[in-house]
Amino acid sequence: MSESISGLFNVTNDITPDDIATRHVVRLYASEGYLFETIVPFLSENLAANIPVVVIATSSHQKEFSKRLLQKGFDIDLICRTGKLRMFDARQVLSLFMDGTDINENRAKQELSQILEKPIADSTRCPLQVYGEMVNLLWRDGNPRAALLLEKLWNELQKTYSFSLVCAYAMSNFKEEDSHKYFEHMCEAHSEVGPAESYSMNADTDTKFREIVLLQKRAQELETELQHRKAIEEKLLKSEVALAKSERRFRTLAEATCQIVWQTNAQGKLHELSQSWLDFTGVSIRAWETDETANPVHPDDRSHILATWKAALTQGLAFESEYRLRRRDGVYVPMAVHGVPVFNDDGSICEWVGTLTDISTRYQAEDERTQLLISERSARQEAEAANKAKDEFLAMLGHELRNPLSPIVTALELMKLRGDAKSTPEQKTIERQVHHMIRLVDDLLDVSRITRGKVAIKKRPLALSQVIAKAVEMASPLFDQREHHLFVDIPSVDMLVDGDEVRLAQVFANLLTNAAKYSNTGGNISISAQRENNNIVARIKDDGIGISSELLPRIFDLFVQGPRSSARSEGGLGIGLTLVRSLVSLHGGTVNVHSEGPGKGSEFFVSLPAAIAVELPNHAREEPEIFRALPQEQRRRILLVDDNADAVELLAKLLQSFGHEVTIAADGPEALEVIGHTPIDIAILDIGLPVMDGYELAANIREQLGAATPHLIALTGYGQERDSDRSQKAGFVHHLVKPIDMDKLQQCLKTLTPRLSSGSLQK
Repeated sequence: MSESISGLFNVTNDITPDDIATRHVVRLYASEGYLFETIVPFLSENLAANIPVVVIATSSHQKEFSKRLLQKGFDIDLICRTGKLRMFDARQVLSLFMDGTDINENRAKQELSQILEKPIADSTRCPLQVYGEMVNLLWRDGNPRAALLLEKLWNELQKTYSFSLVCAYAMSNFKEEDSHKYFEHMCEAHSEVGPAESYSMNADTDTKFREIVLLQKRAQELETELQHRKAIEEKLLKSEVALAKSERRFRTLAEATCQIVWQTNAQGKLHELSQSWLDFTGVSIRAWETDETANPVHPDDRSHILATWKAALTQGLAFESEYRLRRRDGVYVPMAVHGVPVFNDDGSICEWVGTLTDISTRYQAEDERTQLLISERSARQEAEAANKAKDEFLAMLGHELRNPLSPIVTALELMKLRGDAKSTPEQKTIERQVHHMIRLVDDLLDVSRITRGKVAIKKRPLALSQVIAKAVEMASPLFDQREHHLFVDIPSVDMLVDGDEVRLAQVFANLLTNAAKYSNTGGNISISAQRENNNIVARIKDDGIGISSELLPRIFDLFVQGPRSSARSEGGLGIGLTLVRSLVSLHGGTVNVHSEGPGKGSEFFVSLPAAIAVELPNHAREEPEIFRALPQEQRRRILLVDDNADAVELLAKLLQSFGHEVTIAADGPEALEVIGHTPIDIAILDIGLPVMDGYELAANIREQLGAATPHLIALTGYGQERDSDRSQKAGFVHHLVKPIDMDKLQQCLKTLTPRLSSGSLQK
């Protein structure tokens, strides 16, 4: 007997709007026949009471509902035309707000509101009645999370609109074992739960209904489990039969080997043992049969081996097992026993023959293998943890070192812009030391990236003289400070290498800097090159402190340094030569060093594969952009968000000096308040902000402004590749690393057009 859901809503001809509270009911069904018998009365009784009804169902269910309503005397065309009955295809409605397997919540609320608003406006007597199958379709598609989210959205809509909702779920959706947790959440999402047709509705309590539904679900799980286990048992049986055949072939082969061989009669009485048995155990058949204490089988294994042997005798099947057998010296040794029946011509068993094999070596090997696997797994986990910790440490180190450098670099740029000539020597000292710190941080992170294979080399034919010129320029401040004499001898022809100009310049700049640091004031340093067969060999020679024979083999290892004194306080971290070797290796070359010892100078040899001669383009030297006020069309409204007061104030002054309008915020909440009333073209966000980080702030800005969101630029001390990838995924158009390169920032700002309709800043 089926029960109508409409009975739960007390539908009568004398109903008033307050008689029916908005409810959210779930009806479970095992067969579609029961579904129709339950839902059609619900539809017909509401329509008869002049209550508008919305049906969101599959097309096949819509047809069946219409057919049965027609049989009850309803004019389907009339009630649909007058709006008393509105039917929607569940699959089509879902497509309006699904993004793949995810629900777009905002779009879903908009689409469902459009479906509800008109019939609710027409319903003056009581809440609109809605029947839906979209959640059933999502669950059937294997997407229970989306179904539960849709139930949540329905509940939220009931807070805005006055309607009651009936959802239908097929019990077949809940066969999988892991669906139990979702099933309970589904029940909790409804105010009332109706079990499937195997239980009667009657006048029972809601608690009992929920218990019944859970019992039905568990019964379905048990049935699925039984079917699953039956399939597994069949597979295991087939596997065991195949294994038995294979092992019988093996045992036949083992009969010819030097194992302990035994024979019994058809009834299993032992009548022959090979000499190897007596040699191994020292126990004869007679002693075994007459003296229980002479039994060499381990006491704990006897009942098991006896039961297995009796089963083999009864069934006439091959006999095999493992047990412990006492050796003559009293030590129990693991043995594998194998036995096969020998048949007469009429198919009856005439005797049993078999072997005993010492498997202690196998047990030992398995134990050793297990221990090795455990050790290897532990070592791998420790190595991975250490590597991860190292990467995290380097990222944090780079961030913490770059943050204080940022305001210093910005202050220097402001001093240059103002033409503050009085402090020029001091400025140069500060600038030189800041760039030294930046180079140390970059070298440290470069070594980490290279060891993890994260550095890409962009090769092209290069004139070695061009590379050396750039390296000399990079190292020249230290040469000037130490008053060294540099001699350069690089032929201008037939000296092409195939390499990355930036990385090769870094190699030779590191070698020149190293030579300058470890040479006394006024030292002589030379760099020369010549072609040797298919390679070009560059030599960097100095008359400095030299390298001891103990240090020479380890000079390219990470964190290895020569002796340091107060006069050479800029010795670095001991990573420069490691970086040189790694970069040269990526170019297919080699680097070596020679020194006669302490006080006798050093000479480094860099060998690189020569490139095929080509005509090189004549690249004009690009001069750095002159800092000056920008034309009006290039000025922007800029929001700076950074909790470092010194850094943000100095950067704001620098940007204002170019003509930009700059607003400052110290954290995310303050920034959100600013964009609420101030038009912004570009927002430059620090990632490591308090309260909410830069990624959260970017998401909140997009949510608050939508299409009017300004261009987002990340300004951070985190400069590894994964940091840049993450900021790009978060919607940042540029990822700039502290301390900021003003020329690079200016180029970024030029490429970003105003986001507002008012255009660029006009003053």
